[in-house]
Amino acid sequence: MNGRIVIVGATSFESGSDGRIWVLGEGASWSRIQSGPLGLDGPGTQVLTSIAWNAASGFVAGGSITRGDNEIPTLWRSPDGLTWTRLPDGTPPNDGGNAAIQRVAAVGSGFVASGSSDAGPRVWRSSDGTSWTALSPPPTSSTDWELVFAASDGGKLVVVTLSEFGSRMHRRSGSTWTRADVGSAFPQSKSPSELVGVAAAGSRVIAIGQDGNERPLVMVSSAGGTWHRRAFSDRAGRLLAIAAIVGGILGLKLASPS
Repeated sequence: MNGRIVIVGATSFESGSDGRIWVLGEGASWSRIQSGPLGLDGPGTQVLTSIAWNAASGFVAGGSITRGDNEIPTLWRSPDGLTWTRLPDGTPPNDGGNAAIQRVAAVGSGFVASGSSDAGPRVWRSSDGTSWTALSPPPTSSTDWELVFAASDGGKLVVVTLSEFGSRMHRRSGSTWTRADVGSAFPQSKSPSELVGVAAAGSRVIAIGQDGNERPLVMVSSAGGTWHRRAFSDRAGRLLAIAAIVGGILGLKLASPS
């Protein structure tokens, strides 16, 4: 936004962490947004794990704060990256016990957020970044999910859940969830595939990770329906993150083992 770059994260201490927001404007130095009024300082753990932007609503950042033994999913909002507010308690709504937001993604003029909880995956949606609605989560046989990523093309919603036992991908159409990572297009091996990210670019949805043979896995679908594996030239690469921008251009972050 006007050449402004925003990074979110945390500062670690022995007893926990404080959340942080840093902004880079037109100059060469970073400035830190004052944390106290945003509930990002104090005892326990406060952390921001993801941030997204769109032209209509500005920035939304997600993460969690702790109060006593409770971990609470929390959202922060800014129109310009400089002036921030923490959304009120209860936003986003949560009935899953301890929970945290792990991913925020822009969808048109709105947003989708996803995360984990004591009760399993959690997914939320907002048309303006301020008012949030909890969606029914994808069905799972376990609550032991470590990471939850969501992406949407504005119509269909795709959620990837990752645990130590591998990953699952679900597609939501209307209010119904179906498994999306099944069929001949998905590689079969003794070890499970691990999808670690998903993004929507126009009518395409792209999921990335590693297959059961620890080779890069790039799966492409039209609106989260039929999937096809897309060849990836760097067989030693480990795909870690994905992003999409207007026009369908994708950004992949990968690391090759040394």
